[in-house]
Amino acid sequence: MKRTLLLLLLLLSACTPAPPGQEALKEALRAHLGALGPDAFLEIENVTLLDSKRLDDNHIQVALAYQVRFTENFPDAARALATGQPDMFARFGSSLGAMALKMEFGVFRKGDLLERQDSLQLVRNDKGQWLLATPA
Repeated sequence: MKRTLLLLLLLLSACTPAPPGQEALKEALRAHLGALGPDAFLEIENVTLLDSKRLDDNHIQVALAYQVRFTENFPDAARALATGQPDMFARFGSSLGAMALKMEFGVFRKGDLLERQDSLQLVRNDKGQWLLATPA
């Protein structure tokens, strides 16, 4: 009986998708924050998976704790947003970018470290990679 139960558990665990790794979680956070490209003014550090909930075979909800380290001062980042640099935090746009940036992170200085938590939904693509799910 124990052997059958163990075999069944092994078979079930082989069918479940591998959880996202550290780099996949960082990439999902970068996409969520819009911090992609060479003009990004923050780095994501110390990502910790707090909780995960499998929604189906290809979707997972994750709760993450992480730190954001700023690589620029707030005025410089706001100025870059105002000039419309293409890789700068796409979700902040340009016209209200500085105000949205301040609401999201406050006024920061280069080197400041901010503790954050977020909940993200990830989707597994046909190559088995976990990516940030786009809202429907």
